[in-house]
Amino acid sequence: MASELIVVITVLIAVLAIVTGYVRKQIRLLRNIQAEYRLLKEHNLAGVCRTDMNGRVIDANYASYSVLGYERLEDVVGVDVKTHYQSPAERIRILERLKETGFLTGLEVHMKRADGRPFWVLYNLALTKNPVTGCSEVVATTMDITAMKKTQEDLQAAKEAAEAASRAKDQFLANMSHELRTPLNGVLGMTALALDCNLPAEVRTYLEEVSASGNGLLRIINDVLEYSRLQVDRVQLTPEAFSLRQTFEDISSKMSAAAQAKKLALSWNAEAPLPARVWADRGRL
Repeated sequence: MASELIVVITVLIAVLAIVTGYVRKQIRLLRNIQAEYRLLKEHNLAGVCRTDMNGRVIDANYASYSVLGYERLEDVVGVDVKTHYQSPAERIRILERLKETGFLTGLEVHMKRADGRPFWVLYNLALTKNPVTGCSEVVATTMDITAMKKTQEDLQAAKEAAEAASRAKDQFLANMSHELRTPLNGVLGMTALALDCNLPAEVRTYLEEVSASGNGLLRIINDVLEYSRLQVDRVQLTPEAFSLRQTFEDISSKMSAAAQAKKLALSWNAEAPLPARVWADRGRL
């Protein structure tokens, strides 16, 4: 009987040793997992926060509670995150959407720190169940995007300023073109009336040059007026058939007076034969 008892005790001791070794191994494994979890949580650049369905903080990493303006985890546990929303009603709306979908991503939320300073945060939210308590919880990852929002606002302000400057430029060009066309039309009108008179041939030639040059200038002014259209690729060309040689002759004739005034001789020639007619916008050419 004593020998049998010894055998049983020996077996029990062996089983206990095996179980104890297994338990110790599992404890070490659990501790390693917990250490890895803490390492990942505390050194994660993104904030990670768990709250109950009422919005009260259960757990958070440093990146999460520091962005809210707290120095220790103990200071933020139990805090209602709704108090950090610029609009607490927005938290309620977000929670209702989260209940419907189970997760939300890319939410830009305007919040305030513990000292009241405003900031912007990018939220990703997931609805989960606590495996121990079975209660529903909200897990949020957060990132401070205040600097990014400031950059976006600066870019938008710069864009609006550039658009306002462009509108002012277009208005200036329109006004200036109008102011230039009014006296020029008067010159062209008087020149046309003069050409209807009985004039010496030399005077008529001069007035015809004035008329041609004035009309050319008027086309340039009209092009200036259409400058804003050029910026949006809306300039309309007016192609026509004309003599390229005659165009060069006209240009030479218009410039000859200025050349003669400087005691210069102006002439031109083409090294290759010119086509008899070309198809283009003669005024812009």
